[in-house]
Amino acid sequence: MLNSDLTLIANTISQLVWVTNPAGDHVYYNQRWCDYTGMSLEESLGWNFSLALHPDDVERTKERWRHSLRTGEIYEIEYRFKRHDGMYRWQLGRAAPLKSEETGEIVLWFGTYIHDLKEAEENFRSVSNRLNMVLSAAQIGTWNRNLNTNLVEVDQRLLSLFDVQSKEHKVENSHLFDKIHPDDKITLEQELDVCVKEGRPYAVEYRINTSNGTRWLAGRGEVRCDANGQPDQFAGISWDITKQKNLEQERLQAIQNAQEQEQMRTKEAQEYLHRQEEFIDTVCHEVRNPLNGIVGSTALLQDQIQELTLLIRPCTHNHPNKHKIESSMQKLLDYTNNLENCAKQQKLIVDDVLNLSKLENQKVVLSPQFFRPDQLIREVCRLFSAQIESKELTLSIECSSHVQQYYKADQHRLLQILTNLISNAVKFTQQGGIKMTAWIEGIDDSMDVMLHFSCTDTGIGITTQDMPSLFNRFMQGNRHTSSEYGGSGLGLVISKKLVEMMGGRMIVQSKVDEGSCFSFNIRCQVPNKAEELQIRKETQQERTKKRTPSFGEVPTIRRNILIVEDNRINQIILNSYLEKSGCKCQLANNGSDAVAKYEQFQFDLIFMDIEMPVMNGYDATKLIREKERVTGRHTPIIGLSGNARREHADSALKVGMDMYLTKPFYKDDIYAVIQEYVPIHDT
Repeated sequence: MLNSDLTLIANTISQLVWVTNPAGDHVYYNQRWCDYTGMSLEESLGWNFSLALHPDDVERTKERWRHSLRTGEIYEIEYRFKRHDGMYRWQLGRAAPLKSEETGEIVLWFGTYIHDLKEAEENFRSVSNRLNMVLSAAQIGTWNRNLNTNLVEVDQRLLSLFDVQSKEHKVENSHLFDKIHPDDKITLEQELDVCVKEGRPYAVEYRINTSNGTRWLAGRGEVRCDANGQPDQFAGISWDITKQKNLEQERLQAIQNAQEQEQMRTKEAQEYLHRQEEFIDTVCHEVRNPLNGIVGSTALLQDQIQELTLLIRPCTHNHPNKHKIESSMQKLLDYTNNLENCAKQQKLIVDDVLNLSKLENQKVVLSPQFFRPDQLIREVCRLFSAQIESKELTLSIECSSHVQQYYKADQHRLLQILTNLISNAVKFTQQGGIKMTAWIEGIDDSMDVMLHFSCTDTGIGITTQDMPSLFNRFMQGNRHTSSEYGGSGLGLVISKKLVEMMGGRMIVQSKVDEGSCFSFNIRCQVPNKAEELQIRKETQQERTKKRTPSFGEVPTIRRNILIVEDNRINQIILNSYLEKSGCKCQLANNGSDAVAKYEQFQFDLIFMDIEMPVMNGYDATKLIREKERVTGRHTPIIGLSGNARREHADSALKVGMDMYLTKPFYKDDIYAVIQEYVPIHDT
């Protein structure tokens, strides 16, 4: 069937128009046929057109029609048709096949009956004029190239498109081809060769050079063959697509500009984050170095006060000011304890800033390992037992039976989350108590479970207005809370981000003056049979290990230690720690001094600062390790730095250091490290 536009045209012309399917069955007639023959459309379909034929013309007409159907040749015949008034009139019947562009097969036949040649000529001119009007309106030029003579029949529109001045409508192909952009000529010739060989339609886009500049044209056409099946005609149309090409180029340029801007913004953001990281690293390093001096000096001062107290106690036994002296000594100890607590608080703030920077830059990497949640909770609670007792608060721990088993997750990050929550609970609770609970969800054949925790207190609570800003960085509910209780306002932000990294979520419920409940869950793995056996083995080995000196004990080490540190205060502190345990220490102010002393003396262990003048700790370690390749001995080197990022520790290990300690460190950290790398005899 024809579409609505063609049907309208077919019904307006005076010719008798008909369409058949590939088998020759008539499927359409225009209204002019019905008016002329007096037959309805239904009466005319199929092969019923023969009912209107003169009896003498029926067989001849059918035979000619069957021949065209078999061969695909143009159908043309003269015969007599009976008009609606019963009179027979001679007609010229013509039909041409319409073929598929993809397969080349005939999809339908389009035919006409011309009952009056003069009328037909007028109709042809009318249709031709309409077609020319359409082509002119669309600025479409037509061409027909003779492949044998290379002459091209063109219309005025095509000459205008190619900017060719000619009164003739038949020009040499070279006149047009010379106008084509040099970069497109080979492509066009190759496309024509393919169309000739394969018989497929011609469709190209190319540039031409005109007096008004370069223009883009689109071309569509097809190759026609002569009676011997040889290609002899190449006909088609061309039209200007410069505007569309420019719009497309503008669109692509806009996309490219947007992508470049996005890349630039991404680069700027990355550079900003890098500068932020460098700034935070510098600040943390500069804060940790003096903080290490404060922590160390405070620890040494505490030791001196305790030693002095023991020394003067016999002398003040009958002294009239005994109680005053003891009270003064206790106050000194209290003052140093305050210094220690302030230093610890300062360290927590520095750690929080660094942790938040790592989280926001996606630098935090989880390190899952097997642990028992109930033991972890009790370990955290022990850290705050003194504070809880001093505030006369109660502490209860409830763990389901399933929690008293081993699960795999990042226990270091979990410890950090629990520490933040319990720290807040202790800070904001003045009376009543704190309750820690833990339970498991999803106990089945699956290897994944959800481990739930909650921390409930009877503290000051959180108002509805302050709740939305609770997990915003550097926010602490309100200004009054911040000024009264202190803190960085980062603990909850960090905890929430860590929980989400571990596959869970954190929620909070609170009422003012009644307390708060912070709960969260994380995804854990259940150990398989082989892992359970390994856990039992490692647990047994841990029980038989030589114990680390407990807090406050000073082990007898008596080893030769090299301290490489450019900060005089840090030298004094580390030297004092080690001399108390019987070590003989030598000092080096930079990496170059360290290498020189290493060549002169034999040391059991080296504490190596990283950032130093003259030569840093990395380069000094490399030189020492190179010398050890010749001697065959290995001296443990412990890196010391105020930089706490994982990449800094990785860099230290990469150059040959055995371990990496972040400042500020405590004397028990030093004793524990030495125990791991050199034999220790405890007192």
